[in-house]
Amino acid sequence: MATPSTLPTTAPTSSGSNKGPPVNGSDAVHLHHESSLAPFNPTCDQASETARKMLQLKDTDVLFDLGCGDARMLLHAAAMTPGLLCVGIELDPVFVQRGREALKQLPEDVQRRVDIRQGDLLQLLKDYQEGKEEDATTAKQEEDSTGILGEDCRGLSLFRNATALYMFLLPKGIKKIQPLLNALAQHCGNDNNRNFRVVNYMFSVREWEPTMVDKTTKGDAPIYLYNKFGNNKKDNE
Repeated sequence: MATPSTLPTTAPTSSGSNKGPPVNGSDAVHLHHESSLAPFNPTCDQASETARKMLQLKDTDVLFDLGCGDARMLLHAAAMTPGLLCVGIELDPVFVQRGREALKQLPEDVQRRVDIRQGDLLQLLKDYQEGKEEDATTAKQEEDSTGILGEDCRGLSLFRNATALYMFLLPKGIKKIQPLLNALAQHCGNDNNRNFRVVNYMFSVREWEPTMVDKTTKGDAPIYLYNKFGNNKKDNE
């Protein structure tokens, strides 16, 4: 099993070189795009591990990261949890490429279990509302797959397969995709066999009531866990 100390320490640039920003750096890139949900601000290793433990990830889980950036949280989770399948959805192709290059530095077993997809969450919401979510997600994954990367994740869909969800989005980004999150919670939360749960780093999902809030990471930054979706704030107002 790869440990945090053996994970790649750099995130390659879009040109494929290894001169990207350090994994634990404070690099942040703003995307001036109407579908942008947050600037790139990577999750630190401590928060990634705390989130992994809060989600109680195991080998039967399928973890999705919405707005995954260079996917370092997914790489950490997959390396630390044998058998875990991970799918990241990221708008910016530069960070998708960085994540894939970093993934190539990990053992082949991990490479097969992590799929980093370029996609627009707002378009995913629109597709879902039009009944197209399954086809659109699968097509995007197959189109972007190269070599063995994400081999074990082919065909996985957010609504059909996700058992766990990780996010690090700003409040305005969460607000934009709240209808998608609500639809996902209703769809997955009603499936008792799935044990669906969600973690969001630093910011709460305003319409949901957290089951747990952890503030043990550096700077007391909160990590919110949600796994009960039948008692949301909006329902009680």
